[in-house]
Amino acid sequence: MDVGILVGVTLVAALAVGLVAWLIARLMAGAEELTMWPILLAILASLAVLQGAAKLAVIVDGLYARMGVDAAKALEGQFRVVVFAASFVPIAAYVVTFLLVFRRVKGAS
Repeated sequence: MDVGILVGVTLVAALAVGLVAWLIARLMAGAEELTMWPILLAILASLAVLQGAAKLAVIVDGLYARMGVDAAKALEGQFRVVVFAASFVPIAAYVVTFLLVFRRVKGAS
């Protein structure tokens, strides 16, 4: 099973959403009073992470197609299962990073 592209795309997505979660958590934890705007920003970022995870299959399929390889054959017929499992990595990265950074910043102040 050739999962190199899938793992690479998944890790890049996880790093990107981890960075976004870090920024939003610091912004929210550092605020003295949470107004509508930081909460709205956190909600929109969460929705964007969910959409990005949903588009992971399209991105991976496109990269395999660009290489001239059928994604289903490269992943031994398990394309949907493998991409479904991989889509949880960016979501988990966002949630865990947000919670850890928020707790650390809020606990320090």
